[in-house]
Amino acid sequence: MPDRSAAEAFSSLLREPAFLRKHRLSSLAFLKDHEAPVLAKSSPVIAIAEEDKAAGVCAFTLGSDFALPALESAFASLVPADDQESARHYAFLTGAVCIRIPTGVTLSYPVSIQWKGSEEWTSTHTVIIADTRSRATVIESFSGGSGSWSHVTELIAAEEAVIDVTSLQNADSALSLWMQQRSRIGAGATVTWNNATLGGKEVHHNLQSEAVGDSAMSGINWLFYAKGTERHQLSARNIFRASNGGGEILMKGVAEGRSHVIANGMIDIGLRGSGTNTYLTQEVLMLDASAKVDAIPGLEIKTNDVKASHSATVARVTEEDLFYFAARGIERDEARGMFVKGFLGDLVAKVGDESVREEVLGFIERKYGT
Repeated sequence: MPDRSAAEAFSSLLREPAFLRKHRLSSLAFLKDHEAPVLAKSSPVIAIAEEDKAAGVCAFTLGSDFALPALESAFASLVPADDQESARHYAFLTGAVCIRIPTGVTLSYPVSIQWKGSEEWTSTHTVIIADTRSRATVIESFSGGSGSWSHVTELIAAEEAVIDVTSLQNADSALSLWMQQRSRIGAGATVTWNNATLGGKEVHHNLQSEAVGDSAMSGINWLFYAKGTERHQLSARNIFRASNGGGEILMKGVAEGRSHVIANGMIDIGLRGSGTNTYLTQEVLMLDASAKVDAIPGLEIKTNDVKASHSATVARVTEEDLFYFAARGIERDEARGMFVKGFLGDLVAKVGDESVREEVLGFIERKYGT
């Protein structure tokens, strides 16, 4: 493991501000008895429209010459370095981005953040700060990588903000990925997460969205597709700490070959969550008998006067289904592909940006064809 001076030298190389260096060094101390990964610097591509910059939208990356006080207070506030995995993430951070949308600003175009993984260790971090009554769409895409990748996205939405985040994960099939997503939603604000998990040999992806203000809305749409021997462990949790909240969790995916997916969905309504209206839906399509999906829905309700429900369904492509297509001149592989695209298509349609929808559909088609 590198010593403090080596970590400080790497921090200087990345030109990161003092508060990031502090997080790195304190996390390194937490991990002093653990083996260090091999570092590889990651340089994201960020696209922000010129008119949005003129409106005061700002982006911070490692290597920038400035840091926002808001970023310093937000960074690691939703995912603290209080366990081995998160401490490792901060200690060996290779790339970080902060997007802040000022009060009352509506972004004219989506903000696009493109992350590229390395062959060794990649550790990336995104902070999104949405001030009061701001509106924005943020798209994060993840590609490449054959080693290990750790990523955290933290989203803080102030009162009446409306934020849509799409996470498109199409990393290489040799990658091991640890991903955490967290959001804190203020009164009257709306946050929608659109996740597409389409790659990775081993994926541990945890999303937790917490509505802390009255009438806050939290929506989670999660599409996944595992094939071969891939192992995906996915967890979505909506937490309602204030009254009259709402939003759904929809997890929908396909398993093929000898893949295994664990899909956990949870609705958690606290003591002050009266008037909440929410539900959880899990739908799975099994292409092969050798594939396995554990769909695990759950409810934790600590108050009265709420509407909350959940459902989980599993469908299989049977030989009778394929015979039906064959009788109409459609080959077996083509028929299975039609099942995949048809099953996932309605969830893809929930992605607001047309170019991203087309990209997701293209990834699905290519994955099925490999």
